[in-house]
Amino acid sequence: MSRILALSWVISAAVAAIAGVMLAASPNGANQTISLVALTALPALILGGLESPAGAVVGGLIIGIAQVMAAGYLTQDSYEWLGLGFDQVMPYLVMILVLLVRPYGLFGSKTVQRV
Repeated sequence: MSRILALSWVISAAVAAIAGVMLAASPNGANQTISLVALTALPALILGGLESPAGAVVGGLIIGIAQVMAAGYLTQDSYEWLGLGFDQVMPYLVMILVLLVRPYGLFGSKTVQRV
């Protein structure tokens, strides 16, 4: 089991490295949309729990709703003290608030594994 887990991490790291090299070598460079999607996916994954695919989906829905509502409720007056990009910061605020209450995410479980 540990060999399979190690092999999956090696394969995912190799694929990520190849994708990073290909993205950096493209003529247009890194697209801003790709960066924003990646930066929003991380809080959704952590919010749901790292070992739960269903938790990642629920975390993505919660993060998406929070981000859209933050963008929708911002008015011209709130830009003065929140800033223009507050809707991009909102997923991290939600993640921090949930992790203060449930440190392993919404669907994460506290597992103890002796090595």
